[in-house]
Amino acid sequence: MAQVAIRESPIGGLGLFTREGLAEGEAVREFVLGREVTRNEPLRPELGELPEHCPLIDGRFYLVGPPERHLNHSCDPNCYLRFGPERIEVVARRSIAADDELTLDYLINNAGGDSWPCQCGAARCRGETSHSFFTLPEGIQREYLPLLAPWFRKSHALELAHLTESHAEPVASGRLLTLACLGAAVASAGDLLMLWVANSLRPELGLPEPGPAVLWVGCLLGVAGIPLYAAGYRAVSRIASADSRAVARLIALAGAGAAGLGTLIHGLTAALIHAEVGSGAAGRPPLEAVGSWGSGIVALWAAAAILVLAASAAVLVCGLRTPALPRWWGWLNPVFATLALAGIGATNELGRAFLVPAAPNLAHLVFFAASLAAVGALRRSVGAPAVGRPNGAW
Repeated sequence: MAQVAIRESPIGGLGLFTREGLAEGEAVREFVLGREVTRNEPLRPELGELPEHCPLIDGRFYLVGPPERHLNHSCDPNCYLRFGPERIEVVARRSIAADDELTLDYLINNAGGDSWPCQCGAARCRGETSHSFFTLPEGIQREYLPLLAPWFRKSHALELAHLTESHAEPVASGRLLTLACLGAAVASAGDLLMLWVANSLRPELGLPEPGPAVLWVGCLLGVAGIPLYAAGYRAVSRIASADSRAVARLIALAGAGAAGLGTLIHGLTAALIHAEVGSGAAGRPPLEAVGSWGSGIVALWAAAAILVLAASAAVLVCGLRTPALPRWWGWLNPVFATLALAGIGATNELGRAFLVPAAPNLAHLVFFAASLAAVGALRRSVGAPAVGRPNGAW
C-alpha cells in the first residue's frame, strides 16, 4: 500500500495525501469498511463518528475509519473504488504525483440525494453537485461507466442501458411496442366481429344480423394483427435484458410462439364459426362452442396459454426485481390482464358473450400499452434528480 498522510485540504477540512508518486491503475490502498450503521447501532458522535464518514454501499451505510474516511470529493477525481470479490481498493485513475491529495467523485455508485455546493477546484467543477450519478452529463456518465461497482450496475441496469445501447435502440423499442398496440387493437376488433357472427345465432341476445362479409373481415383483422405481438414481446424482452438475458430470451421466444399459435387459432376459429353458421345449428356460448370443436383446437389453445403464462411470469419477475420500472408494470402482464377482463365480463350475459372470449387479445392491448408507458417513464427518470440525500456526504 502507498504511504499516505492526513493533512488540511484546500477542498475543505482534512484530506488524504499520497507521500509517493502513483501510476495509473495502481492500487493505492485497501478501502476498509467498518461496521454497518443501522437504527439499532447508530453513529456515536462522542467517538468522532460522523455522517460524512458513512458511504452508502449496496443499500447499506458503513462506517469508514481513518485514513480512508478523509478521501474528499472532486468533480475530476484522481482515484476510484474498485470492488473485488474479497476487498475494496482505492485505485489511481491517472498518474498522481507525490504530495497530491487523493480524491473520489462521490456520485460514482450513488443514485439519490440532495445537492451540495462543491469547492473541489477542478477545472470541470460542477459547482452545485447533486448526489446522483444519473444527474451527471451523459459524457461524464460514459466516462465513469467502467468504474461502477457490480452491485450498482445490477441495481440500476435499466437506467444504465442507454449508455451502452445505440441511440436508435430505445426509439426502435418504442416503435415495436406501438406496432404491437396497433396489432392488438386490430385483432381485438377482429375478435368482436367474429363473436358478433357466432352470437347472432343466439336469439336470447337479440343481436342484429351481421352481413356475409363480417366473419371474414374479422378473420383477416386477427390474422393480420396477432403476428405483431411478436414485435411487442421482442421490445419487452429488451426491457428485461437489463435484468436477465435468460428472462429476456424466455419472453421473446414464448411471445413469438404465442403469436404464431394465436394467429393459427384465430383463423381456425373463423372457419369453425363459418361451418357452424352454415349448419343452421342453434347458437351456443362461445367457450362452450370451442370445447365442442374437438381436442385439436383445445390443444392449440392450451399450448398458447402455456406460452403466454411463461412470458407473463417472466415479466412479473422482471417487474418485481427491477427498481427502475414502475411497480404496476409487471402486474399488468397478459395473464393477469386477461383474468381481470374476464372477471369483469363474467358479471353479465353480454360480457360472457363478447368480453370473456375477447379478453386475451384485449389483455395484450393493455399489456403493450402499459409497456410503452413504462419505457417512457423509465426514460424520463434517467437523469432526474433524486429526492432525499443519503446519510453523510457520500
